[in-house]
Amino acid sequence: MTRVLLLAPVGTDMHLAAEEHSARRAVHPDTHIEVRHLAGLPETVYVPPEELFVPVLVRAAAAAERAGYDAVGISCCSDPGLDEVRAAVSIPVTAPFEAARALLPALAPLCVLYVDVPPGAGESDLAGADWVPELAARYGMTHLITEPQPVPVPRPAVERTDGRHTARDVGEALIAAQRYGLERHGPAVARRAEAAGARGILPACTYWTGTTDALTAVTRLPVLDPVELLARHAESLALAARVHTG
Repeated sequence: MTRVLLLAPVGTDMHLAAEEHSARRAVHPDTHIEVRHLAGLPETVYVPPEELFVPVLVRAAAAAERAGYDAVGISCCSDPGLDEVRAAVSIPVTAPFEAARALLPALAPLCVLYVDVPPGAGESDLAGADWVPELAARYGMTHLITEPQPVPVPRPAVERTDGRHTARDVGEALIAAQRYGLERHGPAVARRAEAAGARGILPACTYWTGTTDALTAVTRLPVLDPVELLARHAESLALAARVHTG
């Protein structure tokens, strides 16, 4: 059996059910795949600064390798900590943006959407307007994507668990906010993508998983679900590594 672990670089499991649902429908039925958050991080739906979570991510990936997992996926579309995790383990490691690279140039040019939301205190201030072109350059994709497109997403009214709100409440509020962003701005984004000659659209946030139908309803272009993309690529790397080691 192939075993794949997706690690979400946040300190809460409020979105894991949605990610696991997407991941499982993307892989072979015999593949065991699960999603985990990183214990010990602040309990918030937002990603903390990399210096806070990357060491925890590395330790979690190393523990996954010792536990017999065949591949690890980092469930965040800015591919944080990818180099650090790869340096620490011998099993394949990937992340969504790199997984998208594997589909190019078949879907080039690809239109990449990123979440436009102001960061709060203690949250990563990495902006999509910066990390999308930086990753594209790192992966040799600059000539294969159109101008990245921001999608304004409101901060959910419920962001943390407390005496009144459960992790499920937080997760549902986040999914609703992400969906709203795509529904509200998706038509204009799709028109810009089509005008730019795009052959596919990547909503580059794993929190958009399961909500991409808000885009498919307004465009004929293929829309890539980021978690499905990550899970499928991680599984393929695991299978390839198994064949290679014989």
